[in-house]
Amino acid sequence: MTNTLLATKLYIPPTRKNLVPRPRLIQMLDEACQQGQKLTLVSASAGYGKTTLVTQWLRGNQAKTAWLSLDKTDNDPARFMAYLIAALGQIDEHIGENTRAMLQSPQPLPPEIVLTTLVNEIASAPARLSWC
Repeated sequence: MTNTLLATKLYIPPTRKNLVPRPRLIQMLDEACQQGQKLTLVSASAGYGKTTLVTQWLRGNQAKTAWLSLDKTDNDPARFMAYLIAALGQIDEHIGENTRAMLQSPQPLPPEIVLTTLVNEIASAPARLSWC
């Protein structure tokens, strides 16, 4: 399935010109990272600049980054997992090796088993991953 993935979904969007600086929000993202938070949800209505904020923050951050843009065609669990593994592979090519093999097996496995395998692969690679 890797060959059918659209590579541009894994690219961080370009930073927009004439963006509105959001130093307070950038600072909040930095603080979340410094506090060791593994997940931060950026939520707002369409058009409020979520993508612009996060791309601006990522471009100022030196950590390796996984980016994944999704749309309604990615609602299939196997397709979603293939994209997620490809995105995480930009950080560490070893993450997802076992999971990718599971996705390519002739008999589809339950999504819970595949996801558990991926989470375990991420958890077993702490020396290779920097969360922020």
